[in-house]
Amino acid sequence: RPSWPTSEADYTMLLVDDPAPHVRRITMNRPEKRNALNHDLRAQVLHALRAGDQDPEHTKKMIFEAIRILILSGSQRKPLVIVVENLQWIDNTSEQLLAYIVESIANFPVFLILTHRLGYDYPFRASSYFRLISLGRLSDRHARQMVQAMLPNHNLPDNFIVSLLAKAGGNPLYIEEMIKCLLENQTIVLADKGYNLVKSIKDIEIPENIQEILLSRVDRLREYSKMTIQAASVVG
Repeated sequence: RPSWPTSEADYTMLLVDDPAPHVRRITMNRPEKRNALNHDLRAQVLHALRAGDQDPEHTKKMIFEAIRILILSGSQRKPLVIVVENLQWIDNTSEQLLAYIVESIANFPVFLILTHRLGYDYPFRASSYFRLISLGRLSDRHARQMVQAMLPNHNLPDNFIVSLLAKAGGNPLYIEEMIKCLLENQTIVLADKGYNLVKSIKDIEIPENIQEILLSRVDRLREYSKMTIQAASVVG
């Protein structure tokens, strides 16, 4: 069982660790950030987190409530944007936490952005303030912009980019993984004036799908890394 904090000095709450300009992290035990949460809120959070001596279900509810308090209180200081990606891989407890938060934010300045692949079904889809936005495939222009963002000032032949984007079919994940693959096998290298293709186009095999890309990357791993991946795939 985890060791739960018993005082303010034992606990630091990190919501976001400066991922972008103007995004602040909220802490509880750093003197210079002491005003991030008022005294009453800190008391409520610590009370919830001390619930480790209760039964597991009660402890979970108390922790959910602590996180809810932090989010809603923080939104009263300034609007919050919370982003949770790849919900298709979310575990059951985390999904329950999201549903718990969603039930509370309707009247607060909290913007919750969730991303997932096709096939995932939200447990809170019936909420009146829930909006599903389906993202289509990238256009050729946007796909080229993605290549440029990943390979700034590149000097790749246009016919190679055309072939790459044709295989991608507007799938950004394919483009990202393919470029990573080409960088790892040094088909594309960084020079003084940008990224260059160092192999003849006719000698470059462009995989048909993401699975082939990932398998080719796994094949280049050291043997113990391959064994680790195999073991992890069995465990799930």
